Amino acid sequence: MQDFCYLGSITSSPLDDLRRRRCMAWSVSWKLETVWCAQSRNLETKLSLFDSLVLSAMLYGAETWPISTQMNQLINSFAISAYRIMTGVKRLDKVRNTTVLRSVSRNDLIHTVHDRQLRFVGHMLRKIPDCAVSCDSTAFLFFLLSTRVFVTQQRW
Repeated sequence: MQDFCYLGSITSSPLDDLRRRRCMAWSVSWKLETVWCAQSRNLETKLSLFDSLVLSAMLYGAETWPISTQMNQLINSFAISAYRIMTGVKRLDKVRNTTVLRSVSRNDLIHTVHDRQLRFVGHMLRKIPDCAVSCDSTAFLFFLLSTRVFVTQQRW
């Protein structure tokens, strides 16, 4: 099957779709560079702008992505880099990613993707008329479980 774009998502390759969305999110993020670097803005304002403008561009359609280890790494590295820009912490400062996440009071971004996927599965299961679980929804749930959506690997 040939790749094509449908409603802003590349249908046949979730990894290509993630890479494309990541570029779009960086584009939005760099347009807001003056906001991220401004000392007069508090962190709460920066994070709410990040959630509403940048993450919405990146995570559109993430509910249907089967998450691989490479995708997990791309998603989390994007968030950590953006949080470092917002807080003014540079890589050369040798501050651990966990410290950066604690400073912005956030978890890894992959947890947000997992929450969206679980919410999507819940919507799919509730949409089925006259029965609690059908074969299609059960198969979809097992598909999500088999792609290791719920297991994240930590790197030390």
